[in-house]
Amino acid sequence: PLDQQMAQWLHHYGKPFITIQTKVDKAKGQKEKSANWQAANALGGLAVFETSASQRTGADAIWTWLSQTYQQKLTTYIEHPDRQPEAQA
Repeated sequence: PLDQQMAQWLHHYGKPFITIQTKVDKAKGQKEKSANWQAANALGGLAVFETSASQRTGADAIWTWLSQTYQQKLTTYIEHPDRQPEAQA
């Protein structure tokens, strides 16, 4: 699947990532939800988040995590959106 290919590529180039599961409200039962969570977690990202647009859930947790993890970079970008982010080695 494409998500596994992307995760492998990101790992290969040393790029951190998070996994965001969308439409979690569509999962049929706890067994499917658990399998989806395990698959997302197996990708090896920094964190896994669940979202549902219809239930309006998940976005706040993502933004909180991002702001806590990357506070300085976000602050700089918000205050100076015309500046390019620093290149990573």
